[in-house]
Amino acid sequence: GINRLFYEKQITSNSKLKDLALARDQENKDLPKKCLIHVMNKISLSKSSLAVCAKAQGAVKTPGAKPCVSENLVNLTYNSYIDVMECLNLKPKLFFPKIAQESGFILNAYGVGKDGGIGQFTKPAIEAVNQVYTQYLNEIETAAVTKPSCARIIKNKNLLTKAASPSDQRCSMIGLPENPFRNILYLGIFNRSTMDRLSGMKFVAGNDYIVKDNQLINVNYNATDDFGGVFKENKYLQSLQQLGIKNPNMHFFKEVLTLAGYNMGSPTAIRLFGRYLEKRKLSKKPLTLEDFDFNKVRISKDTFGDGKEKNTIDIAKSFIMSSFISSKDTATTKSLKLKKRKELPNVWANSYLKSFPEFLTLNAN
Repeated sequence: GINRLFYEKQITSNSKLKDLALARDQENKDLPKKCLIHVMNKISLSKSSLAVCAKAQGAVKTPGAKPCVSENLVNLTYNSYIDVMECLNLKPKLFFPKIAQESGFILNAYGVGKDGGIGQFTKPAIEAVNQVYTQYLNEIETAAVTKPSCARIIKNKNLLTKAASPSDQRCSMIGLPENPFRNILYLGIFNRSTMDRLSGMKFVAGNDYIVKDNQLINVNYNATDDFGGVFKENKYLQSLQQLGIKNPNMHFFKEVLTLAGYNMGSPTAIRLFGRYLEKRKLSKKPLTLEDFDFNKVRISKDTFGDGKEKNTIDIAKSFIMSSFISSKDTATTKSLKLKKRKELPNVWANSYLKSFPEFLTLNAN
């Protein structure tokens, strides 16, 4: 079988990775290292979902093997992640659950859509980052004078050349020594650039500003910040106020749409958010912040299914999956699917009355 210590040997024999793989005196206060260790150990990936890359270029080979969760690999991954998040003013804890689900922070995770590495990058996502990569790297270099996290990134600039986007070059997001550092930097820039586009914010020399009348305004990180960007163009603040949310903190909604757009694409997330608000306004159905809580578990009776109480997200998924009938389905399962398929147009038509997570589940698929 494939040697699960393959990456361990590469890390310990590569002088470029020596500093990155050392344990640091202090951990991030919001995301201790033990959280990463837990996720890396817990995640279960099939051999076909793990790649083999001898270097950070060329096509991947499968099947692969999950690397041993060694101290060196954990330090390398954790240090890279925290430095990128801190440098780009992103919350490590905000993106952690998403990545934990996507790849489990496993360096050689590989998806059916040729999604590569920790950030599960595909060609369009790599190309999107490459368009702004030099710009962000220049700002990181300027920030390195005063910001230790940015300084550590620039110290390893030799590892951070642009990644190749073609599917036959997916090792560029998986192989060492460039990764996991480069993959995580791409992940950070991808989300940061989405946030900037939504909010009209700008990352300059390690600091955040809102651009207004060609002036850079300091960001307060609360409801007083006057966003530009997509939010201003679409008057989302006014819509939320009309719908009953007083003094909405648009930073919260910026984070919601950034996370929602990670898989479905930012344009789709924006379009669906706009539709959700407009439908609510037209029907005069107010909203609360709870309608946007993705952590809340909502329970409801599966009326068109088996009648049992279930998580509403699971019920929404079952409506979407009702069109997929397998020869292995029992007569009862097939009957329930057909029943849900018949009801699906009504469910879609009234989906705006549900929470935003349910609305996305039904309309983004």
